[in-house]
Amino acid sequence: MQNKSFFVRDESNHEIIHPTSSAVGPWDPSMMHGRVLCGLVVQGAEEKLASIDEIDLYQAARVTVDMFRFPAMKPLKILTEIVRDGKRIKVIDVHIMSVNDDQIIEIVKGSVVWLLKTEDTKGKVWMPDEWNFTPPSKDLPFFDEATLDNPGHQNPIWETLDPETGKQFQLNNQTEKNGPKTAWIRETHDFIEDEETSSLLRVAQVADYANPLANLSNIGLEYINVDVTLYLQRNPIGEWIGVETLYHGASMGVSVGSMNIYDSNGRIGMSTVAGLAQAKSMK
Repeated sequence: MQNKSFFVRDESNHEIIHPTSSAVGPWDPSMMHGRVLCGLVVQGAEEKLASIDEIDLYQAARVTVDMFRFPAMKPLKILTEIVRDGKRIKVIDVHIMSVNDDQIIEIVKGSVVWLLKTEDTKGKVWMPDEWNFTPPSKDLPFFDEATLDNPGHQNPIWETLDPETGKQFQLNNQTEKNGPKTAWIRETHDFIEDEETSSLLRVAQVADYANPLANLSNIGLEYINVDVTLYLQRNPIGEWIGVETLYHGASMGVSVGSMNIYDSNGRIGMSTVAGLAQAKSMK
């Protein structure tokens, strides 16, 4: 991972974090990216669980992120609360607060359901077929400006490879593809400067990609997602996370899209987004 981050902690108050220019989203230059909001929910939930129990004993089986206010590029504070502290099930709610002068406003509400890891059952359960794409090499170097398709293009906030070609995946080249879209994704940035980015935090950011992957039309991305729900049976292994279109449906300006999520060992879960009609040209 390269020496860049989406957030830095405030030097005088470590409870406050500041978004960097890398956290900007695609819809508005003054708006944070949905993927980093998903990451903030997991960041807060992981810290809270680690304060009360051994985090490795539990699997984050569901992460929900509701994005109901404009996420301005302003300082943030993460508030957490334990709403269930059982032996097998723990639930942690996360509130992302925007700190604007003397005003503190909640912009995102999230929840993480943690389930105790035990042993698998012995019965056989039918499962749909998985994709059959070889993951990228662990030694594949990070892209730089010399290797990007667009000369002078800034380093992306994540790297994406097309499993079918092994070349860089460009979303705007997928508008004419009639069928499921697939990609391998690798993070290029630390989440918070000088802090380790967990595997759960990485896949939480990738979960937001269900919106462009599932909702891209032949003329561009025409829906903005208002939420993300991520389901996981386990955390990803390795740097590369695979995604595959699972479902798209829309009616009267409201869409639902979902995608399967993989690592090098197979499918690990899925993410789903609800969206509002809002055209975003890919040209």
